[in-house]
Amino acid sequence: MRYILIFSFLPLFLFANYSGVYHLGESEDEKDIVLIQDGKITSLQIRWGEFNSDGTVWSKKFKTIKDIKIKGDKLESKDISGVFKKTGDKIELVTKKGVATKVTELNDYYSGEYPEGSYKLLMDYELLKKTVEERAIIKNEIFARYGYIFKEGGEMANHFAKTDWYKGEYKNVDQFLTPIEKENIKLLLKLENIYWKGEKEIKRDLNK
Repeated sequence: MRYILIFSFLPLFLFANYSGVYHLGESEDEKDIVLIQDGKITSLQIRWGEFNSDGTVWSKKFKTIKDIKIKGDKLESKDISGVFKKTGDKIELVTKKGVATKVTELNDYYSGEYPEGSYKLLMDYELLKKTVEERAIIKNEIFARYGYIFKEGGEMANHFAKTDWYKGEYKNVDQFLTPIEKENIKLLLKLENIYWKGEKEIKRDLNK
């Protein structure tokens, strides 16, 4: 009982998870700040859109922030820093560039059949319940969400062409990938590479 009482007096922000999508600015200056806290990995990405030089094509832009630290209610990085403030159900990130308001949860933000591939660390036992084809979609959706241009006429190009959210824009999206997405791709590739060995050998190889 004594330990419960001590625990109850600790500040709530010490245990807070501020994951979510925050909106900053308006009109042409608006940006989405996507924060993900999953275990030991914290991911922060800024997303916005802009026209090309002649104003005819609107493109999505992404910047994945490195070396993020969250201490209590403070966020620190070289690119953006601020303080989280919670009033009732409203959560804000107060920065030097303005106040970013949390507008949605991560599971409602990402497009695709398997949006979790971009906002949570996937587990091998979860993926082993999927078919080879499903795992291929999970992996390639991560790239597709950034507008990766798949091989013309290929299986993935044809698959995503049928969706209402995909638009091919970039030949290489590696610089956009977050730490969580990289870990998920790494695991999916490992499962892909050892698939032909048979399901009995998969668990052994995953433990190497």
